[in-house]
Amino acid sequence: MSPTPHHFRGGPHALLVDPFAALVNAVYSVNRRVCDAAWAVGDWRATTAAASPHDSDRCTLALCIAGQAHYRSAYGSYRVQAGNLLWFPWSQAHAGRSDPRNPWTFMSTTFSLQADADTRSRLAAIPEHITLKPRSRCQTLLEEALDAWTGAEAGHLLRCQAALAGVVAELVRVGPPGDPLLDATRQLAAELAADPVVTLNVEALARRLGVGTTRLRELFRAATGHTPTRYQNLQRIRHARSLIANGARIQDAAAAVGFDDQHYFSRLCRRLTGETPSSWRAG
Repeated sequence: MSPTPHHFRGGPHALLVDPFAALVNAVYSVNRRVCDAAWAVGDWRATTAAASPHDSDRCTLALCIAGQAHYRSAYGSYRVQAGNLLWFPWSQAHAGRSDPRNPWTFMSTTFSLQADADTRSRLAAIPEHITLKPRSRCQTLLEEALDAWTGAEAGHLLRCQAALAGVVAELVRVGPPGDPLLDATRQLAAELAADPVVTLNVEALARRLGVGTTRLRELFRAATGHTPTRYQNLQRIRHARSLIANGARIQDAAAAVGFDDQHYFSRLCRRLTGETPSSWRAG
């Protein structure tokens, strides 16, 4: 029988630009274990089914501290050693066992993660076997979650929730590696964010990357969660919001980021952010 999870009330924070929203709303376990040579988990013969982002909210993370283990899933078999992080989202079937000559020691956690469709797809695309840098942010956050879980002090569940949400944020930030076009798209998106007054149409952006417009939209969705047009509009709105908060008139802020029609600008802000420009005035 599964242990009773610790539930958390609340919802994801609304972000103006970042579309990746997730909430750790239940934590089932956080532990550290020193294994013997006989340790094993799962059925080694029943790991051929890939996870579906729609099947379950349950996710598992495990970090190898020392020793070695062997794991298998629908995506292959591999050896796990110190510094390797295992990521099994959406109840991905997996099986593992200690190396009999060098049994492993690990930290692990299982938790429920509610996420929007873009975040779920991006997390599902991240490799399940990741090599972390020494003393990485993910390891530090997992140690904080373990400390909170075992400490049982006032506020420990909130600390655990925050630490695990931080690990998920790191996975989203790093994303799946090895795609030069995706890296180039992220760089292009960063340039657009740095100078939101300059906007380029889809055809011009596609030429920058040397791809067609359909491929461009796919890359932008993977890199930012948005279409190119929506992303640029959000950057323009972000800049205008800063101007308004610092005392600029709405029509002046709209014009500064390229919107000649104040009424259209206000409607677009409401549609993309759920807020009106007048709500951004200081005081």
